[in-house]
Amino acid sequence: MRKWRQIPCAIYIAFSPDAQSVRKTLMTVLDRLSHLPPHNIDLGIVELVLAEVLNNIVEHAYALNQKGLIQVRVTATHHVLWFEVQDNGRPMSNEILPIGERPNVDTEPAALPEGGFGWFLIKSLARGLCYQRIADQNHLRFHFTSEAAAQVPDRHAVKLAN
Repeated sequence: MRKWRQIPCAIYIAFSPDAQSVRKTLMTVLDRLSHLPPHNIDLGIVELVLAEVLNNIVEHAYALNQKGLIQVRVTATHHVLWFEVQDNGRPMSNEILPIGERPNVDTEPAALPEGGFGWFLIKSLARGLCYQRIADQNHLRFHFTSEAAAQVPDRHAVKLAN
């Protein structure tokens, strides 16, 4: 099992699983990241991925029950932003990450799907995506590197054994 580096946490936020709290958390995380040392990581991409992750948790993990907690931890080095998101909502189907295939967009604008882009975006833009279900909690880890813009997207998500 891969061990995550023991770097002091730069950001820790725990919040209720609702849309308003997600918006507030996104603003707080981005504000705090903007004050960290330069890392040459596109914060627009970070915001998009984190918004997709958090909205998926609210919409799916807590779809039947809004009681619970979402926790976001961010650690930072000069070239990497490490994210860990935890919640005690429902597990992912079969306790694995969704496939996240690219939706078909070769159609008329009115026929485009309303959803289905989230996991494709997450898997295309984040690195080292890893999901585990541990003691009734979902743990999702991913990171962004300063070189990410020049790399081919990492399409290999991993589910580690408990």
